[in-house]
Amino acid sequence: MLSVPASRRSPLLSAMRSLGMGHWSCQAAERRLVLSADAAAIMGMDCAIPSCLDDLFSHFVAESAERLKNAFLACLGSGTPIDAEVLLASPPDRSRWVRFVGESVPDTENETGEIHGAVQDITTYKRVREETLRLTMRLTTTLASITEAFVTVDRQGRLTHVNRESERLLVRTAGQLLGRPIFELLDGEVQGLLRTQIENALAGNQRTEFEDFYPELDKWLEIRIHPYAEGLAMYLRDVSERRQSQNQLTLLRMGIERINDIVAVARVGGVGVSDASISFVNDAFERQTGFSREEVIGHPPDILRHVMGEDLVKSLAQEAIEPNAHTLLRREVLLRRRDGTTFWMDLDVVPVHDDQGQLTHWMAVGRDVTERRLAEEKSTTLLFSTRSPASPTASC
Repeated sequence: MLSVPASRRSPLLSAMRSLGMGHWSCQAAERRLVLSADAAAIMGMDCAIPSCLDDLFSHFVAESAERLKNAFLACLGSGTPIDAEVLLASPPDRSRWVRFVGESVPDTENETGEIHGAVQDITTYKRVREETLRLTMRLTTTLASITEAFVTVDRQGRLTHVNRESERLLVRTAGQLLGRPIFELLDGEVQGLLRTQIENALAGNQRTEFEDFYPELDKWLEIRIHPYAEGLAMYLRDVSERRQSQNQLTLLRMGIERINDIVAVARVGGVGVSDASISFVNDAFERQTGFSREEVIGHPPDILRHVMGEDLVKSLAQEAIEPNAHTLLRREVLLRRRDGTTFWMDLDVVPVHDDQGQLTHWMAVGRDVTERRLAEEKSTTLLFSTRSPASPTASC
């Protein structure tokens, strides 16, 4: 029994019982074991309670029995405290883990006379720990499989996890990143934007997404922030190429909008012209035709019948839907403005195909050639007006 005064023994036993523990003792000389009823019940030994150490060890699987035996021998020999987690040799569907703890009690000659200790059922604890380990391994595998740069930060913005792609993107090792506030490592072109977005995401518990240029990295980054209980999960993606392409497209669009030639683009929607829709017209189109963007964008090309005439619309549409329509369609046409006045245009219609060779758009580019046509007509008229019929020959 435990060396505890009788007056204090009952409260102590009650406390141990509430913790799922039972006490035991062992006499060193005879290796005799005494298990309390609680200790025997914890180990499922209600019927055959072991009375010696060898009998006790036989109730455990081989590896655990060896570990527990060595712990007892160390305590008996040198007084080393016992602390061992061991698995009982019960059927797999009823695997039971217990923890043995104990300390030596010296005799009159200051040698180990007895060992007193406790045993506790830790089956639930072991299962929870194993499940936590499995979840941790699964999470680690999941995080490792993320191909984008991925980091987590605590509620102070300090980095708590970085994957290899984030190390590569930020040009720093995990040791240089972990524990540091991310907004001190990433100083964007918009001063304080990252810190503000982090604080807003934490305060509102809302997902957010933004882009900024980071001069130190010479990169445009897209940052997506997802709040969770301990802080934020953040995905970082290098979008420099897309931003460069967008800037080039913006410059190109601005140039096209400001040139004097008419430019119109129609998106192909099916096999007929009625399935297509106008997706872009420039400023010159509005000036020359008198129609605004709002009136034509989103409508099929036959809305331009007033400008081009029904016969021309049908003719161009027929050529456009030909199976082998991969070449430039070009002609000079007489067009009519919204106010009824006319003008001559040198019109090119160009097919646009995707990477698979599928027709996706038609682009029409037209140049006003009215002055040239009038000059040609004037020259022709002048040429014929200067010619006169041959005079009859005078007779002698």
